[in-house]
Amino acid sequence: MQLVYEKEKRLRMMMKMHGLGDAAYWLVMYGWFFLLYAAYMIVLVVFGSAVGISTFRHNSYGIQFVLFFLFGNNMIAMAFLLSCFFTNSRTATLFAYMLVFSTGILGSLLLSQLINAGLWFTTIIEFIPSFSLYRGITELGEYATLGLLRGSNGMTVANLADSGNGMTGTWVILAAEWVIFMVAALYLEQVYASGTGNRRSPLFFLEWLPQLKQPRQARASDGLKLPTVSFAVPASPTKGSGVLQTLGLKAKDAATPIKTTGGGEKGVESSGLLLDIGTVWPRVCCGLSWTLVC
Repeated sequence: MQLVYEKEKRLRMMMKMHGLGDAAYWLVMYGWFFLLYAAYMIVLVVFGSAVGISTFRHNSYGIQFVLFFLFGNNMIAMAFLLSCFFTNSRTATLFAYMLVFSTGILGSLLLSQLINAGLWFTTIIEFIPSFSLYRGITELGEYATLGLLRGSNGMTVANLADSGNGMTGTWVILAAEWVIFMVAALYLEQVYASGTGNRRSPLFFLEWLPQLKQPRQARASDGLKLPTVSFAVPASPTKGSGVLQTLGLKAKDAATPIKTTGGGEKGVESSGLLLDIGTVWPRVCCGLSWTLVC
């Protein structure tokens, strides 16, 4: 929702205008989301182990770490990907809640039966990230129960090669989708909905090829020779050594002198350009359309 909100309120565009690059934005947002997820999972695993939940306590913490690490990165990448298709934060929030509740209900009612039946298309259903997590937790729960009955540990690294153990397949699916979601999100943000108002060509990643580089289109201003106008500035009687005597500029048309009340020339004016001349010192700044004081 935060990604869509920043795009909806043009906050992303404002950050882009202030010089924030896409790589820095993605890195900061990704790191922030991962820190939130990591803090939540640490509290969950520590609290679950403290109260004696067998799924956490009797299984290898290394296996749990890999599962939750891959799932968290998968979810963050999926969030970046889905944010490209939404322009309203409320709609995105509603869709996220519906996705969580629907996959949770289907996982508990449908996927558990498919896993127990050992049907071949169960692996295909696990390509939905929530179902992959449910399969991993199911495997942890079953091995924890067997460990309690046998008086031994639950799932360890040696059990990953057991027949029917779907933990390894779950890891592979989550890792592959993590990469695919991130690449797809990066691509769609550039060509579909970047949030910065600048959409690139669908083949922008081939722009580095010499044969695909298009020549720059000629503009109406190309080849236009602009006259150079020089202005003489009288030196100050007391600080003449620090005065800039001449000022060169380019203008589209002839400049019109601006007379002061004393009859002297204070500045020059051209179409859309006003420069205050006066006495020009070494630390003076020339501003367009208004006087810029240093």
